[in-house]
Amino acid sequence: MDAETTSVKRRIKTENSENAGRKTAKRHTGSESENQKSVQEVITFKTSHLPAQHYDQDTTEPVSYALKSLDQLLSWKRSSANPFNETTVPLRKRWPPLKECQMRTLVSHDMMGGYLEDRFIQGTEVDTAYVFYHWNYIDIFNYFSHNLVTIPPAMWTNAAHKHGVLSLGTFITEWKEGGEICEVFLAGEEQVFFDACDGIFTNYNWTESSLEDMVSDPAAQGRLADIYVGIDVFARGAVVGGKFETNKALELVRKHRLSTAIFAPGWVYECNDKLEFNKNQDKFWSLLSDGLYIHHPEEPLPFVSSFCQGYGKNFFWRGKPLYTMESLEAGGWLQTRGCFEEVWTGGNSLLLEGTIPKSQSKICARIFPLHVSLASRTFISCVYQLSEKTNISLELNTTDAAVCTHTASEKMQINKVIPAQLDKNHELLKRFIQGYGEQNSAGWITSCFILEASGCTLRDVCVTLSRKEAESQDLPFTCKIGEILVLDAERLLTPLLPIQNIFVTDVVWHRGDVDINGKAGKILLNATLRWSYLTRMVRLFRVHWRRVSDPGPLVGPETAVLIGRAYSPLYRVVDLEVEHSAGVIEFLVEPVNREGFSLPQSHWGKHTLSYTPSSDT
Repeated sequence: MDAETTSVKRRIKTENSENAGRKTAKRHTGSESENQKSVQEVITFKTSHLPAQHYDQDTTEPVSYALKSLDQLLSWKRSSANPFNETTVPLRKRWPPLKECQMRTLVSHDMMGGYLEDRFIQGTEVDTAYVFYHWNYIDIFNYFSHNLVTIPPAMWTNAAHKHGVLSLGTFITEWKEGGEICEVFLAGEEQVFFDACDGIFTNYNWTESSLEDMVSDPAAQGRLADIYVGIDVFARGAVVGGKFETNKALELVRKHRLSTAIFAPGWVYECNDKLEFNKNQDKFWSLLSDGLYIHHPEEPLPFVSSFCQGYGKNFFWRGKPLYTMESLEAGGWLQTRGCFEEVWTGGNSLLLEGTIPKSQSKICARIFPLHVSLASRTFISCVYQLSEKTNISLELNTTDAAVCTHTASEKMQINKVIPAQLDKNHELLKRFIQGYGEQNSAGWITSCFILEASGCTLRDVCVTLSRKEAESQDLPFTCKIGEILVLDAERLLTPLLPIQNIFVTDVVWHRGDVDINGKAGKILLNATLRWSYLTRMVRLFRVHWRRVSDPGPLVGPETAVLIGRAYSPLYRVVDLEVEHSAGVIEFLVEPVNREGFSLPQSHWGKHTLSYTPSSDT
């Protein structure tokens, strides 16, 4: 799963769908504010009314799905689509843009038939996960399965869009039925379809002679970038390269200045030791790197990264594990890789480790290649952990925005600038702490900087590690980077809006564990939360719950507990354990803005749910 997959603990259940149920009574109370609502429910256990196509029938978790027949495709309506599977991240700009790339790279994600654990839209638990995090190498992502119409799960499209990568589904016709459909639609007019399409994805059993024929074909003149030469990573049949020799096929494709379509790179996961997946994934893509082209994010500030790859041993928030979920690049004296043990936010941080040689006082590592216009006053924060005897500072590579174009990129002058670190009494730092919260937590340190410059484009963010004291020997070091934030300093002064119109729908009750008499002591609540908010103003929403009252010795509301996060104003609560008796709980939705600032609780959305058992439970 990708860096922006919403992660939530999933309970694997054994009961069948007959043990699911829905509420039989609901009543909204009056005198409610826009960001605080309440509802009353009666607990009953009946068959779920939720559509099986959109929700897992055991857990009611929202799932992605394909269209399996022509009738399903022709009868599809926008109003019947799964609201959870809607993309929330618009396709962002990148540098250089797709239209200026003369040799493009498409990745076709064929993973064991598709719609595996990634079908769970809000995330899931797996022991070892397939993830793709080499987005800067590719131009187009294609989600593939053996269904007539494959719709990419929303988390794949969101991750692709966040990195400026186009996300495509698949329309495929296979076997006898496929042949009949092709006859109806194509009827021998292949040239018409080629002229009308954006590109062609060739078969895999080509030779160098085939590539020469493609390049010389009159129909290809002026459209070489639209010819995506297929490369099967599984190396099925008489093909060039494949597996860890896929680079041999790519070298021939690039020799003839053609685009490529890399099919089924999940071979790295499927056919190798899954415990060594990250190592093998990095090996595979590093072998291809000479034939791939690095793309840079191009977007306005803020720029934020916590280096999360979308999975990990735990989910962390500000250095503290909250709930379970489930790149080695040699740099001379420096190595970088994902760290899953010490994490600031998400599933992993970035670990830099190596040695400052005795002949040098410092070493510099490039963390991000970017293409981002800076503000006249740019605020930067860096969250890190650092070994003894070592200092850390930031270095930025900038260019003149007026001359920063793709065609002139090789000739641009790069300026190295060091932002000034803010002292604890600086007004901007005080405002940052007010919005961001606790700076130093669980061993993490936050340093903040200011850069004043006009008309600059940020090209690289670098971290410099230096000696605290002069020594005449090699100095080993480790440094973990938890988050880097770059924003317009004026945004620290921008007021934030409260959540509006929060409500609960689609409540389903499950029986929890039972005692020796067959009576359930706990019940499991499933429900959909909806609210109103401008998603372009937020990075994410954090969803909490707490008991307000129940028959136990509770005095006053409990502290709110985080149960998940959402990237749209919609969240499915799954198997929340509550007492099997009358009680009152409260859901709270906390918006976190694009800079990572949390709003005060007065701006959170709040919805109280009262529940009572029915006579048959």
